[in-house]
Amino acid sequence: MGKTLRRYLLRQIGGAFAAGIAIFTFVLFVARVVDLLEMIFARGVPGLLVLRLLICIIPTFLEATLPMAFLLGVVVAVARLVADGEVLALRASGINVSQMLRPVVTIGVLVSAATLALAMTARPWGHREFQRTAFAIAKTRASAALRPRFFNTDFERMVVYVDRIDADSGTLRGVVVSDERAAGHEMTVFAKTGHLGGREDSNSLFLQLLDGTSVTGGRTALDYDVTNFRSLDVTLQLRSATGKAASGGEPGAMDLSEIRSARAGRAADGNAAREATIELHRRMAISAAPLVLALIGLPLGMQPTRSARSQGAGISIAAILVYYALLSLGTALARSGAAPPAAALWMPDAVFATAASWMLARTARDLSPWPAALTGARLAGLARRPDRRV
Repeated sequence: MGKTLRRYLLRQIGGAFAAGIAIFTFVLFVARVVDLLEMIFARGVPGLLVLRLLICIIPTFLEATLPMAFLLGVVVAVARLVADGEVLALRASGINVSQMLRPVVTIGVLVSAATLALAMTARPWGHREFQRTAFAIAKTRASAALRPRFFNTDFERMVVYVDRIDADSGTLRGVVVSDERAAGHEMTVFAKTGHLGGREDSNSLFLQLLDGTSVTGGRTALDYDVTNFRSLDVTLQLRSATGKAASGGEPGAMDLSEIRSARAGRAADGNAAREATIELHRRMAISAAPLVLALIGLPLGMQPTRSARSQGAGISIAAILVYYALLSLGTALARSGAAPPAAALWMPDAVFATAASWMLARTARDLSPWPAALTGARLAGLARRPDRRV
């Protein structure tokens, strides 16, 4: 294939690829829009913090959307070329399937490299910044929620009442806390003063209460405990969307060096080592997904159809759903110990690579990439519809 044809094919795929990134990323963003708008308008969180939160989750979105968008780009572009008769012209001029596959593989390698960079560097950075921003949002919301002479219910299974708040020092005076998080051991705390604090190492908020009394209830009305204290810390957990992130030890927040350290400490913490191994293979498998999906996208796109764009998009979405269903199954098998992490997490790529090899071989011989049974059923269905061409 000459340079002109190669560039033309890359242009066709690139346009559909860019549109796929925009579409899939927008769909993922829509799922978060309600929570983000609620934080700004209902919870009083500054818009800049919400914008920072949005920037932090972009790498996670792109890690998922790049493989999906590239498959969509290949299938839609090739399907359009087939519908316009351009693939038939290329085949008639002596250009075979393997020659058409080369530019697709080239750009697939580049997209896989970009996905790997996102998975190994940008996504862990996004997780860490997400945690810091979530902590800042939580502090902002908690400070705004603690209004004087108001029963605040923004905290999980907890009600906080403050009589007065010093404007200069921020000291809380006349604090009452009703904590029902421990079933059967409800606690009511009365304190003269208190302060709102935070632990950045664990991204947690707490109320430091001074000079007060705590009353802890038991299973019966007569079973209770009264304790006087000089200082008591009560952990706070906001009820609704705050951008709450997982702890810093979450595998998704680890960079490559941290994953290696966790795997090296297998004897000390086998569960953490297993999760780190699963995360490593998951990132590598997803990074290879664009190339594997592109291999199967070419034969899928080379089916004669009168609605290239709609059918190509439908085929792409179906293939993506199957891939991520297999990935979820592999993750579950690895976590349960039913299969080694490497075998379980690479299973979707292996299945799609095997299917792609078989379908490409049939397409190269001018056969349908579908099994004979499916092809016969499809032809029979079309034969019953005279307005459609086979």
